[in-house]
Formats: sequence, C-alpha cells, structure tokens
Amino acid sequence: MSAPDRVLADLDSGLERVIAMIGRGVVDARSAFRWPVLSTQALDGGGASRIVVLRQFDRDRRELSFWTDNRSDKVAELEAAPIATTLFFDPAKKLQIRAFGPVVVCKHGSLRDVAFEKASQGNLDDYASLTGPGAPMAAPETTTKETDPSAHFVLLTQTISRLDVLELSRNGHLRAMFDWSGEAPSKTWVTP
Repeated sequence: MSAPDRVLADLDSGLERVIAMIGRGVVDARSAFRWPVLSTQALDGGGASRIVVLRQFDRDRRELSFWTDNRSDKVAELEAAPIATTLFFDPAKKLQIRAFGPVVVCKHGSLRDVAFEKASQGNLDDYASLTGPGAPMAAPETTTKETDPSAHFVLLTQTISRLDVLELSRNGHLRAMFDWSGEAPSKTWVTP
C-alpha cells in the first residue's frame, strides 16, 4: 500500500514511529514536535489555540505534559472544559498529528512539584511577573518580577485518547486513526 520509508508504511510500525517522534520532541530542541499547538474551547464558546512547549511524554500512559502560568486563559478554559487537541506538524516529513484527549490541570502536588524542580531559572522567570499573561502593559518589558514563581506554575497533562495522523505525499496521502477511547484500542486507515 505504501513505500517502506513512509512514516505510515503500515499501521503498527506507523504508530511506533509517531510515538517515537512525539517523544523526541521532549529531548530534542530542534524537533518539529517540540512546539505543538494546544487548542481548547474558549470561555466565549469559540476556539483558542496557542503554541506550547512539550515538556514530558509518557508513552505507556500516552500522556503529554506542558507548563503554563496559572493566570493564563488556557487554565480557565481547561478548568471549564477539560479537553484539548494538540497539533504537531513536521514540514520536512509533511506529517500532521492531532492528539485528542482530556487534560488535567495540576496546580499542587508531587507531580507539579517535580516539574517545577526540573524548570530552569530562565523558565521560572516566566511565572514570576506580578501580572498574568495578556494583562495590559504601559510599555514592553516593564513587568515587575515577584520572588516566588511557584505561585503561578502549573502542570498540564493531556492523556491521548485518539491520534489522527496525516502524511502528505505526491505519491498519495495516507491517513490513520489510532483510538484508545473504546473497550479495546483500535487502529484503522481513514480517507485523507
């Protein structure tokens, strides 16, 4: 059906390759999967999308983890509707991966504390401003830093319940769906 060098050469190896690529996004700053787009339902009922940094991936549990500021819109959005789509795209491979699933907002506890300890001081400075993301400013770089960024540091963990993988090619596009939301996991080819 497809050439062996394709990511989606077959369903089993395709899933393994996709999972490995997502995992590489955690450890390789040059990976196309390092900076996915997280989409949530906005509080006004529309959609909201933003780029996030993939901080951790637990392949056995299918969990993606991101850090954010407790005062950001995405936290309120996920508390109101705890489901998201995470979009990965690798332009070199012409590969789009959409990960769907519920998100847990972790403001306290050991998982959040471990993530906080992993963060560099440069990362933590992002959570130390007196005002939250999106707050009006008189001029650029006029925010005053607090001394304790831990008050605003939040861990977001999304469990992938479904992956929609689209591989574009002049030789024919391929698309597969991997689903863990039913009684048994399923994988199937779908129309691109």
